Amino acid sequence: RGGDVAMYELMREAVEVWAEVGVICLSDGATGRDDGVVRVVKPPVAPSRLLARAIRRGRSLVHTRFDVDGLLPAIEAEETDGFVAVHSYMAETFLRSSRTGSVPLHVSREVSEAKVWAESARPGARLEVPRIERDELRVARAATSVATYDASDAEQLAARGVTAHRIPVVMTPTRQARVAESGPRLIFLGDRRWPPNAAAALQAVRLWPRISEGIDGAELLLVGHVGESTPDELPPGVRNLGFVEHLGAVMGTARGLLAPVDVGGGVRVKILDAASHGLPVVGTTAAVGDLTEQLGLEPYDGEAFVERCRALLLDADLAAEAGDALYRRNAMQWDRRVTQHAVERWLGREEAGHA
Repeated sequence: RGGDVAMYELMREAVEVWAEVGVICLSDGATGRDDGVVRVVKPPVAPSRLLARAIRRGRSLVHTRFDVDGLLPAIEAEETDGFVAVHSYMAETFLRSSRTGSVPLHVSREVSEAKVWAESARPGARLEVPRIERDELRVARAATSVATYDASDAEQLAARGVTAHRIPVVMTPTRQARVAESGPRLIFLGDRRWPPNAAAALQAVRLWPRISEGIDGAELLLVGHVGESTPDELPPGVRNLGFVEHLGAVMGTARGLLAPVDVGGGVRVKILDAASHGLPVVGTTAAVGDLTEQLGLEPYDGEAFVERCRALLLDADLAAEAGDALYRRNAMQWDRRVTQHAVERWLGREEAGHA
């Protein structure tokens, strides 16, 4: 699962405590209604038609891409007290439906697509950034309420007159990793078919010779679906595991998770997962974000990133201490039901019965 899907499922679990939840989604496979899920065919990308539609509507390519005609009858037919759009661009079809103004629209901003496109190496991608930012702001202003997982994103919206609810997500504490018994091993976790994750994996590989220098038996495990940019030849000590079925088992063999990313969002789920296992995290400022406040994580950039990775590889007791502190902080947040309460405030539980 991608990080955005995992975040959505955590949010949905919080809502299902007090409301019925149905789903309308785009599908590459089967369509129709089944067990509360309405699947609408996801049209293939036709670049020339997409560009023409975007120009005609004055919208960004990504917001045009996900304004799908097939979603309209599904939205019109659904009897509900409110809609939640997961990602800003998924609100587009709703905003041109007859339901606009008659039922609440809540928008969940998993990660700003403008930030993703700004870091993309695709030709012309950065030219789209201003249009995406304009579309995301328009959707936020049209929504009944907006949620974000990042404090800086909420601050940026506030500066433009939009109040956003920050959702401090935590995951269920699970079996704690035995960090003290692990060897000198770090893991990188992420679906490398997504460009920001692919770029972060390449950065981890580039840094590894400096991180592992002089440390006998040091290993870096690359975990997650493999993208085209993953090099065939890897430095000594780097192993490409690809997708693994039982992630907890892999986490249980490591001293820490490293996240040298430039764009946060999906990586947040990986960090939350590591916290739920008590696995230390070495993340950049972009990766950690406001989890510094929530989980007590310190960001590491530049040379400090390399040195912190080396410290965990060289000292199992240091790594175990960091893992214990992270595990306890996550468990405390879980016991206080911080995610549950934040989601309820965002969706206005006192007014809702079915979402």
